Amino acid sequence: DKQYLINAEHPVLMIGRDPSADIQISHLKASRMHAWLQLRDDGFYLIDKSSNGTAVLFADQAEFTILHKQVRLRARGCLALGQFLKSDQEDVVYFEIGSPP
Repeated sequence: DKQYLINAEHPVLMIGRDPSADIQISHLKASRMHAWLQLRDDGFYLIDKSSNGTAVLFADQAEFTILHKQVRLRARGCLALGQFLKSDQEDVVYFEIGSPP
């Protein structure tokens, strides 16, 4: 499992199938440049630019999907690109919003 840090020095991560993606996902329903994780002054955001959407699950909420939209991320949860979340799938991005060390 790899971990990525988004901070003022590296405020954006791109997720997708493209070899240039910061976080590469191999699932065929994931777009080449599927989504971005971005730090802004008011928090962390997921910006979906895909053809199939992104499933989002916060620890305290039911799963929902965004398509060509953005959502502010909070606390912790997970993302699945181009598909619904399943307990046995591999291409899941887990996130946790925390304070800097």
